[in-house]
Amino acid sequence: MKNQYENALSQIFLKLATTNYDTFDSFIKFNIEAVKISLRTIKSDFYVDNKQSRYYSTLIDNLDTNNIDVINERKINSEDYPKDGSIMQIFESLNKSTSPSKVNYLESYYYLNFHKARSKTLSWLPFALFHIGNRFILDLVRIQNNINEIRMSNQKSTRIRWLGKKTHIGYIFSMLAQEGYIETPELPGGEVNYTAFARLIKELFEVDVAEGTLRKYLNPLDTKFEENQKTFEKEQFHLPNVKRVN
Repeated sequence: MKNQYENALSQIFLKLATTNYDTFDSFIKFNIEAVKISLRTIKSDFYVDNKQSRYYSTLIDNLDTNNIDVINERKINSEDYPKDGSIMQIFESLNKSTSPSKVNYLESYYYLNFHKARSKTLSWLPFALFHIGNRFILDLVRIQNNINEIRMSNQKSTRIRWLGKKTHIGYIFSMLAQEGYIETPELPGGEVNYTAFARLIKELFEVDVAEGTLRKYLNPLDTKFEENQKTFEKEQFHLPNVKRVN
């Protein structure tokens, strides 16, 4: 089992090494969901006495099972039985008898410790497999977190550091968009998607501003933008339309 576990992890790493970097997240998520489906099945196997368990089984629990081997070894001689069919009448009379049997039958041929050991042995297997599978999910999550850390580290090293104030970047990029210098993300109706716009800026620039706050600085209809506009106009900031400077 340990070898199979390590081999499964090796297959994950091998697949990641030969897969497009952009599809890492979807690949890991797919495998996590696949393991979860198997765990739901294994969970129903926890107890061998549960009929939903794939290991469910019943015991032939009868005192006579102790004598099966003896019965099979007996030599049957037809000459020992009556020829007139009276033997069948004897069986029928015994079958119809209402008198209590004089034989003291045991309730169970098996000892209590046997039942306990059987249940523990057969129920332990799916229980152990469940925890092994759960550990595999934790390892996949750890791999996913490591990938995200590497991705974030790469993004930080390649982003442009913004030296102005967080209010400046929103106003300037909004003006660049309004005057036709850059193309912005759009909503289905054609309006500017300021949330996506703010997210793109944060991916490209190292700036200490929340995405939701930056969205307000970008939107000309927001009071945050109007406050910045007054500051920039006071300093005679002007950006001509792109068509005027062709």
